Amino acid sequence: MGFRDLRLFNDAMLGNIFDAEVSPRCSFAWRSILQAGEGVLRGAKWRLGDGTNINIWRHRWLPSEGGGSISAVGSLFEVELIKSIPVSQYVATDALIWRLSSDGECTVRSAYRLLVMIHCQSQANPSNVEVGKSLWNSIWKLRFLNKVRHFIWQAVRNSLPMKLNLHRRQVLPKGLCDLCRDCPKDSVRALWYCDAVKAIWQFDLRFSFLRAQKFSMFEDLVQFLCSHGSSDLFA
Repeated sequence: MGFRDLRLFNDAMLGNIFDAEVSPRCSFAWRSILQAGEGVLRGAKWRLGDGTNINIWRHRWLPSEGGGSISAVGSLFEVELIKSIPVSQYVATDALIWRLSSDGECTVRSAYRLLVMIHCQSQANPSNVEVGKSLWNSIWKLRFLNKVRHFIWQAVRNSLPMKLNLHRRQVLPKGLCDLCRDCPKDSVRALWYCDAVKAIWQFDLRFSFLRAQKFSMFEDLVQFLCSHGSSDLFA
């Protein structure tokens, strides 16, 4: 499992049953399981067939939220030409597909990625959403083990169980680094600025160009490495 968010990962697993229906005889446990997959449904859409299973007002079957003008259709398209297109004799049924994959199949990997993105966007302010999305995409493309990618992302979000975080949650009386004694121990301090860690980085010449840089957050460090094509240093 690595460093994955277990709750989000479990929701992604449950998303494989999003085509199940709730019957009047469903138990409380089964209803709860189906509700857990609602987040994953945000990555699904309907492929239009005969239209008998689609609620045009409630179901996601358009690529966007709409907002087009019916009156503008005539000026943009040849209405009579469109009306002359013969209707197919083959009637396909409506199908619920996964819009985040080329084959329409939902996988745990892509569902988990969607849930993490939704979770991060819900915690970020509007000005940081695009930055967070771009950084997440950069981290996700790294050719490392999943647990390494998730560790980097947790460090970026400062959600690792560092002493400062534990202190804020009233788990520890103090949030200071045990080695520095006078510095709050967050992600960037623990992984980059701590004297014990510095001694390790100084032996690797690949990190020499970073010594003159100042990073207030671990996110700044990761963004700098990704923007300079040095993301392989994470390995």
